[in-house]
Amino acid sequence: MADTTPGALAEPLAALVGALIDDLNGAIADLADDELNAQAMAGHPSIGFHHWHVLRTADNIVNFVFHRARPVWVEQRLHEEWDMPRIDQGTGMERADAAAMRFAAAGLVRYGEDVRDAVRPKIAAMADGFLIGTTPARIAGEMTERRRIDTLGEVVLAHGSQHLGQIQVLRQLIGKPPPAA
Repeated sequence: MADTTPGALAEPLAALVGALIDDLNGAIADLADDELNAQAMAGHPSIGFHHWHVLRTADNIVNFVFHRARPVWVEQRLHEEWDMPRIDQGTGMERADAAAMRFAAAGLVRYGEDVRDAVRPKIAAMADGFLIGTTPARIAGEMTERRRIDTLGEVVLAHGSQHLGQIQVLRQLIGKPPPAA
């Protein structure tokens, strides 16, 4: 029988993912919808797209890839409510399609809170064997077998932090100061 005792890294990883999502939400909390959807760089995705993409990635990786559970996105039928892709999370999306997507700040913040509340306890409960175990995943269009801890570190945390940095730059380009720390 597999050990189900949470590993030593489980809670710190859960806290980091939770903090990333809180930082993402903090980065858009003061934006009006037109600012969230502004194209600070013509033809490039908006702040809203970057935020949505990170949330969808964390939601999909932890809920579906790791646990084969329905992501919050699908469970809440947000794809229907927001008229957006059901499965796609923005990876490899054509730039024009990503730039055309429109978001509501309040909805994205609420989705972020729901994703955080869904994934954080799942990560915190991961045993060492589960974290270092592998799972198949489609990353950038290719099927690969990766350790879960690597996927959390690289695809959720590092990749998500890169998008948070892009959001910070885009905020400045639309004339908004960095959010208060």
